[in-house]
Amino acid sequence: MIKNTSFIFALLLLLSSFTLTAADEPAYVDGKANYYAIDPPLVVNLNAMSKIIFLQIKVQLMSRDASAMIAVTKNRAAIVDTLTMLLAEQTPETMQDVKIRESVRMEALERCSKVLEKLAGIRAGKPTGEKDSDGNPIVTRGLEAVLFTDIVIQ
Repeated sequence: MIKNTSFIFALLLLLSSFTLTAADEPAYVDGKANYYAIDPPLVVNLNAMSKIIFLQIKVQLMSRDASAMIAVTKNRAAIVDTLTMLLAEQTPETMQDVKIRESVRMEALERCSKVLEKLAGIRAGKPTGEKDSDGNPIVTRGLEAVLFTDIVIQ
C-alpha cells in the first residue's frame, strides 16, 4: 500500500510540473492586442562626448498577429541586439526630447520588423493563406508598435 501511495504521489508531482510550465507560456490571440515585454530592461551607454551617461529603458512589442508574437519570442536575442544597437546610437538630448524619442521609437519598429522578416518571414500585409472563423483571409500584420514604457537617464 505504501509503495502505491509513493508511486501516486510521484506521478502527481510529475504531472503538476507539466501543468505549471504550460501555464507559463503566453497565449497570443489573432486580432487582439498582444504584448511582449523585453525583460530585464535594456541598459545602454548613450552617445555623450564628455561623460558616461546610461539609459535604462523598458520596451514592449505589440501586434495583433499571434504568429508575429511567437516569432518575437523565438527571435528575442536578435530583437534585443537590434534595439540595443539603435539605442546606443542616441544622445541624452535625443532621448529627452519627446518628438525625437518618437522618431527613435518608429525606427525601432522598422528595425525590429526587418529582423522578423529576415529571420521568420513575418512581413506586414503578407497573406497567410489561412482564413478566420468568418471565412476572411488572415493577413500577417507583423509588429504594430514598439513601446517605451519606462525611461531612466543618468
